[in-house]
Amino acid sequence: MTEALTVADVKKLIVKARAAKADPVSVGMGLFEGLGENATVTGEALQQALQESGIPLPAEAKDILGTVQSMDKNGDQVQLTFGSQLSPVVKGTQLRLGPMIAATLQKFPDGMALADITGISLNKFVWIDVKRVQFHETDGKRSVRVDTNFGGKEFKLP
Repeated sequence: MTEALTVADVKKLIVKARAAKADPVSVGMGLFEGLGENATVTGEALQQALQESGIPLPAEAKDILGTVQSMDKNGDQVQLTFGSQLSPVVKGTQLRLGPMIAATLQKFPDGMALADITGISLNKFVWIDVKRVQFHETDGKRSVRVDTNFGGKEFKLP
């Protein structure tokens, strides 16, 4: 049975995720991980919980999250649903998001990944589909690896 989470439930998850790591990427991943096996949260509850929790988000992220209709988790499957496909420009890069973004949540000893991603594309002269994003930490150094239909690249995080 799917559990419908309230603003208070989401805020508790955010507090728990922030206690482990304070950066927005880790909090977001911790939020997905903390949802339980079968859970759903409305976009309105998600937005209110993020706002009340005081998580600093870039304006572009606020705009995108402001259009989320629901966030769902069923086992290791996570999904964000928007009202329609979004076409934001973030730091000069055109994106195509949704109308549904789906992924498989994978856990590793040194981090976690969102794999089998659908619904995220970016334009760098051609449209590139994001397929997998893996966050990991080794000896206190954090990085993210992004795999696309054109290959992959690892980025160091602050």
